[in-house]
Amino acid sequence: MDFLTKEQFEAFAAKEFPGKRTKYERNYGYIQAGTIMGDMLHYEFYEGKVQLHIEGEHWRPLRDFLQYRIGTNIQGVQAQKWGRCLNARWVL
Repeated sequence: MDFLTKEQFEAFAAKEFPGKRTKYERNYGYIQAGTIMGDMLHYEFYEGKVQLHIEGEHWRPLRDFLQYRIGTNIQGVQAQKWGRCLNARWVL
């Protein structure tokens, strides 16, 4: 990640997402977004964009709800296919 050092990323994650799993590499950051879905719900900071990933086959109803009820009303947010899952990656 060009805009954050590893120390800055870890400090941000510890403050805003205490106790959540994180991963930092030179061009990639990962923060677990919640606990109920485990690693299937997480943020990725990649290619200069913030992405919310809702992964796993069992979460399709949630992804579809976001796409058809909310997704078209949020300016600047785009739902994308991720792997085999439709609407699994939300890019800001």
